Amino acid sequence: MIPMFTKELKSGDYEISIDVSAKKDIGLCFELGKLFGYDNLERLRAGIESKLYILRAKFDNGKTAYCASRYLMFSVPKEANRLVSISITQTTDLERLVLDLSEMIQSGVSPREYSVLEGKIGVIIVMKERGAMLVEEISKKLGISKENLVIESGMKEGPDILIKTKEGKNVAIGEVKSTIIPERFEDQMNEAINDIRRKYFPDPEYKDIRYGYAIAINYDPREFITSDIIGRIEIKLLENL
Repeated sequence: MIPMFTKELKSGDYEISIDVSAKKDIGLCFELGKLFGYDNLERLRAGIESKLYILRAKFDNGKTAYCASRYLMFSVPKEANRLVSISITQTTDLERLVLDLSEMIQSGVSPREYSVLEGKIGVIIVMKERGAMLVEEISKKLGISKENLVIESGMKEGPDILIKTKEGKNVAIGEVKSTIIPERFEDQMNEAINDIRRKYFPDPEYKDIRYGYAIAINYDPREFITSDIIGRIEIKLLENL
């Protein structure tokens, strides 16, 4: 029988030891019910379904899996013999988008249907992981104090990234092309270069901007959720001559 309340449900790591040898997947409703109690178990299941929480399981071979289902099912990695701990974390906005993308891919929709979300996630990752570096480089190139520069996402019809002064003057742009398919990486970089050179540099709104970044990113949604691996990001600085 599952108790009503036991351990408090909150973000953190919890040791748990379960034999998973010779199993392809495992459900944790009963074990987590014993750990947290029935009411907290239902709260956790609802939170996972609404993408409020991410539940991860760590195995004795160092691999990690995540659960996006209220049924608390995990795929067991190859060569794993024991599940050794679980962790509960509240999702960030970026993680929720990655979970949405993973669901779309698993449902079998075409790449065209998830391309907008795929691109949006790529821009957010680039801004988070490389934004400060881009600002610093433009600061040095143009002799503008980096404290007087801001970086922000562009508008829907314009470049993906804008670097501007605090007074609002655009000084650099960036175009990000994203893919979850490694083989498309070079094509995405070429598309980014073409957009900067042929679409934005000639545009009256951006023709006076001296620098543009062509950026390509490849990431794996599954790795993003289960590890610190970001993926491959390549950046090329183009000059508007």
